Amino acid sequence: MVSGGTVSGDLNSLKTNLTNYNSEITSLSSNWKGSSYDNLVSKAEEFVSEYQSTISGEMSSFASACDLYAQYVTAKSNLAAAQSAYNQAVAEDDKYGMSVYSAQISEYTSQINSLKAQIESCLASASAISLAASGSSGLSSISIHSGTPLGVDAGTYSNTFTSSAGNSMKYHAYVPNNATEGMPLIVYLHGDGSVGKFDHLEHSEMASCVSKIYGEDFPFIYIQPMTEVTSWTSDGRLDTLSELIQNVATEYKCDPNKIILTGASRGGMGAWAMADAYPDMFSAFVPVSGTGNIDATHFVNLPTLAVSTPDESDSWNYSNMKSNVKKINEAGGNATFVSQDGYSHHSVIKGTYTEETFDWMISQV
Repeated sequence: MVSGGTVSGDLNSLKTNLTNYNSEITSLSSNWKGSSYDNLVSKAEEFVSEYQSTISGEMSSFASACDLYAQYVTAKSNLAAAQSAYNQAVAEDDKYGMSVYSAQISEYTSQINSLKAQIESCLASASAISLAASGSSGLSSISIHSGTPLGVDAGTYSNTFTSSAGNSMKYHAYVPNNATEGMPLIVYLHGDGSVGKFDHLEHSEMASCVSKIYGEDFPFIYIQPMTEVTSWTSDGRLDTLSELIQNVATEYKCDPNKIILTGASRGGMGAWAMADAYPDMFSAFVPVSGTGNIDATHFVNLPTLAVSTPDESDSWNYSNMKSNVKKINEAGGNATFVSQDGYSHHSVIKGTYTEETFDWMISQV
């Protein structure tokens, strides 16, 4: 979904562009050595004038996107209220109410889709700074857009991301053979079994499920961030993870409206904490067998599918997750609890990451 997290991400990209701009100026200084003072000033003024013109247009588009986003949030809230009222009318067999709220649901859904299209258009206009100085200045065309086109080969990429605070986090990125721009991005947080095992790709627990279902052509890009300790919440990891997700979404040209968060076991715990801290960043949320201490109001606009098993090995997660789902729905959210009977804590992943589940993830807005 177009979210507060996404808007913040575009603002961070803008800041990165400005930093790159300063870098470009520094690198160009060697070309200006030996020029007369008057000639140097003339070149600098020409360059800055062109830069100001470009950045002004970008900022205007970005401001429009922010204004539209405020309307989008209101429409999402109205839609949630209408859906809740419709469900109540169904429960009470109130046919008049069902008719009224059904019409409202259609109206708000249409409004949301229209706003999304407008926001995407504005953000596309504000996505890059491209400067092309005229020939008289002696400077070549300069692009300082952060992020690269998709254009990468299919496969698995192992990377290390460094946040603005200087914290690093390793991750694996999985790109399908059929990769195109605008694909959904799924973020999977691993459990204790993968802690500190960055160099062992067999510890990417969701990968085997994706491969079994889709082979090498799957309808999304997904990443598995890695933690070196048995915690997703210590030492600013959630903030680092937020920046990492925004960076990957930009680099691989993913759909900013389709960023999905999931995680299992210890990763399920981390996913609850991440969604609680950054609920507007995600279009769908699927925690698996992991407890969470949450503020239910943070999940009102985040479609949630919580999965656990009643098996004794998972009993401590089962009751907590079921309670969280109840609290979210009581707060006006849209959450579903799925009981995976017949699975243990360590096998529940196999029953969770099915084609049906992935279809649900990427269908949410």
